[in-house]
Amino acid sequence: SNYRLIADFNLRRSAVDGYGETMKAMHHADQDSRTVVLNNMYMAPWLTTLFVGVWILYGSSHVETLGGTITLGAFIATINIFKEVGFELCEVYVELMEVQRAFGPLEKICRYMNKDTDLFDRMHMLRSRQDEGRRLRQEARDLQKSMASDSPARITSGSRKNISHPAFVVDTLDISVKDLTFTYCENEVLKNLNISFPQGGMYAFVGPAHHGKSTLMKLLAGVHLPAKDHGSIFIPPHLRVLHISLSECLFNLTLMENVLMSSTMQQAGGKERVHEICRMVGLKHRILKFLDTDDRRDHWRAMFSHTDHVRLNLARALVLNPELLVIHKPDCVFSNAEVPGIMDLLRRYVDERGLELPVAGRENRRPRTVFFTATTEESMKIADEVYKVERVRSANQRNAFGLIVTVISAKQLRNADMWINGVSDPYCKVSVERDGQIQPTMVKQTTTVKDCLNPEWNEKLHFTSIEPQDVLVFEIKDKDDNKADDVLGSARVQATEIRDGEVSLIVSSEGKSQLQVAFKKHLPTSDGPAEVTRQTVP
Repeated sequence: SNYRLIADFNLRRSAVDGYGETMKAMHHADQDSRTVVLNNMYMAPWLTTLFVGVWILYGSSHVETLGGTITLGAFIATINIFKEVGFELCEVYVELMEVQRAFGPLEKICRYMNKDTDLFDRMHMLRSRQDEGRRLRQEARDLQKSMASDSPARITSGSRKNISHPAFVVDTLDISVKDLTFTYCENEVLKNLNISFPQGGMYAFVGPAHHGKSTLMKLLAGVHLPAKDHGSIFIPPHLRVLHISLSECLFNLTLMENVLMSSTMQQAGGKERVHEICRMVGLKHRILKFLDTDDRRDHWRAMFSHTDHVRLNLARALVLNPELLVIHKPDCVFSNAEVPGIMDLLRRYVDERGLELPVAGRENRRPRTVFFTATTEESMKIADEVYKVERVRSANQRNAFGLIVTVISAKQLRNADMWINGVSDPYCKVSVERDGQIQPTMVKQTTTVKDCLNPEWNEKLHFTSIEPQDVLVFEIKDKDDNKADDVLGSARVQATEIRDGEVSLIVSSEGKSQLQVAFKKHLPTSDGPAEVTRQTVP
């Protein structure tokens, strides 16, 4: 996957040299391992020979024929016993080596099988959506019963401009974001976001780069999940959601199978529909002809440009025909001449509730909704609503700064381990307190130094955004395995008092224990959370 990077920047020589050095190191390690194994394999035969030789020297003088008490048969049988024991020891060693060789792969398998997954988080999210969906559907039905309508089975959904269509009750449920807060490490991207979108519309998101548009798209598509107690995103549970990636991804299948993915031809609406959608997204005839062949990927992948890969991803989505599409910058890859046609396809997809489907029965199909980020005015014009995603910094955030805290050393710490010869195992924890509360995402700590009352760390801890009202809390603790860590000392530093350079902090009430740290300010690497505001469609 990195070949183009290596080829384009003429890195072949360094790549080959690096690979050669890696192979050489592996060869030396393998050679050392085989040497040890070979020596160990001869261990049992050497011991056998040694014991047999000692027994011959010692036992031969005790044979009856030489005036001893051991029969000749017992003497020879003892030699055979030594041989058998040596042989069995050699067999045991071989078996142990087989077990040892299996430890590495087994360790990897266990590590990979026990890695954290988001399976339970997704299960909890889906169950919550199902419960919320049932509640909202019942409320909508109760509302429908109380309304006078010509068609009792349907009501009209959509109070916003250009989003109005007759729909079943489930089609009136909005896609909503409630009290959503999302953080990357210490970088708060979204905070307490509340917004809702009726089904059946095209929603464009605009704003400066790195201000949270892509993050919001991934949250809506379920690529990212909100943390527990950080808000929720409600998407009616009957809707199929698809996030369209712009990356190149081809399976070693035929072109038709790469378009259909797991769908059958009947589910896709027939071969003619697949051909027409591929033609509509702009795939050329030289590629389209492979839809009718059994040639696998290697026969036609060379014909694909980067834009063709994006076209294929878009064709996959339109053929699959989900109720909710999420696309990041669909107008960025294509030329200016192609953008209107691509955006018109998405517009038709929403208006016709799926492309190249029968007109009869259209009103009975589920509404189609598209979320996308726009980079051109043409894309914004075709949307029903436009939202701006932009970070807005408060006065405190405008005066914020990034900070590197170097924890150098501590001196004369008290000993919290009371048993005989016990010595504290100290580490330093640095936290940011804001408005009287420790910020969970802004807690750092050094490594633990074993059995030391004058530890040296020389470790750098990075904080992306320190605001003027913040307080840095330093705590030196004794690491304990069987109980809560003891506090050996603490100190507090106001953010307004921080200056570049080293400083010595008193961390004990007696004034004996000291902590040596150094501060280095820099520009903040974290802005405030983004705000999402509705804009006027151009």
